[in-house]
Amino acid sequence: MQVPVDKRDDLGRFAKGNIPKSAFSKGQVPHNKAQTKAQQLILGKKVGSWPKGKERPEVKLFLASYGTGHVPWNKGLNKEKAKLIGKRLGGCSVLGRTPWNKGKTGVFSEDALKKISEGSKRWKRSSVHLQKLREGRKGLTEDAKKKIGAKNKIAMIQKWKDPEYRKSQSYIIAQSLHKQPNIPEKYIRDILVRNFPGEWKYTGDGSLIIEGYRPDFTNCNGRKEIIEIFGDYWHKRKKLKWHQTELGRIMACASVGFRCLVIWEYEIKELSEQEIVDKIRQWQKLAKCQ
Repeated sequence: MQVPVDKRDDLGRFAKGNIPKSAFSKGQVPHNKAQTKAQQLILGKKVGSWPKGKERPEVKLFLASYGTGHVPWNKGLNKEKAKLIGKRLGGCSVLGRTPWNKGKTGVFSEDALKKISEGSKRWKRSSVHLQKLREGRKGLTEDAKKKIGAKNKIAMIQKWKDPEYRKSQSYIIAQSLHKQPNIPEKYIRDILVRNFPGEWKYTGDGSLIIEGYRPDFTNCNGRKEIIEIFGDYWHKRKKLKWHQTELGRIMACASVGFRCLVIWEYEIKELSEQEIVDKIRQWQKLAKCQ
């Protein structure tokens, strides 16, 4: 009997069995490339099926030690002793327990099958109805499809103008993404914790929604201040929406009474920690002067 491919001995080689082709990824160089069979045997590597008569003491040691110390649950039990503890030798059923599927047809009982059948009949469409639906979909022209799409687009735009709907949808999206801070955000978070203890909180996970956006960091000391981290790839493209630009994000936050500071990814790479701290403090001082 062959040992499964993933069973390895102490030397890190396969104990027995051939390696399937699927175990190698495309472009991977084989470990025995440019080696003869004699060289591989000297190195202790396996060449196809191991030659007959060749002893492998490491495999014998592996098989002998496999499962050492494990005591079978039925060791020393006979039928009488097994009945006392509620076990049945030769099977896993417990004595005296009623099988869960006793009296049932297949998986469900007859009553359950009747209820399922009755429930499905309520929503079952007639053949005439289904035929009309098929013909209706096939009969739509390209102009009709465009008109329907335009109407749906206008309806969604009107929905997103509602602040309550926008807030609820933004929260749902944020929770579904389970957003975690990326590398630049983690770096800025550590700087804020060291230099502004208890003043800033990470809200990029959707815990705070402002104008449909998830601000990266929000001041929790009573001041309406936000720090946004802009990645070079996402916010320096040629085609950007207004809210994706630096000025657009600042104005969107200002419309609800928040001041916004944008820190770019290239600034994080170029500036030292002290320079970033000075930039944040200088930005906070400007608010007091105003």
